[in-house]
Amino acid sequence: TSEVAVAGAPRYPPGERLEGRWNSGTVNVHGGTATVEVPLRLPAGAGEAPTHVRVRAVFQPCRDQAATCARPDPVLLDAPLHLAP
Repeated sequence: TSEVAVAGAPRYPPGERLEGRWNSGTVNVHGGTATVEVPLRLPAGAGEAPTHVRVRAVFQPCRDQAATCARPDPVLLDAPLHLAP
């Protein structure tokens, strides 16, 4: 549809804080699998809510031992949509 949902601030899980290894100072890192929740507000009168949404996520793999990071890599994902009561 042409309706657009408005995204709120992402909610990241707790990560491990690493300091002084990258030029950006302290960074919050996640290893393995992490789930990020993003609240969405659907427009009034949007009708039935979809069960999935397409999202653009950006990942940046880093190597702790060498303190180097690859370039950020954007991907498109189909994510499940869970409606709040």
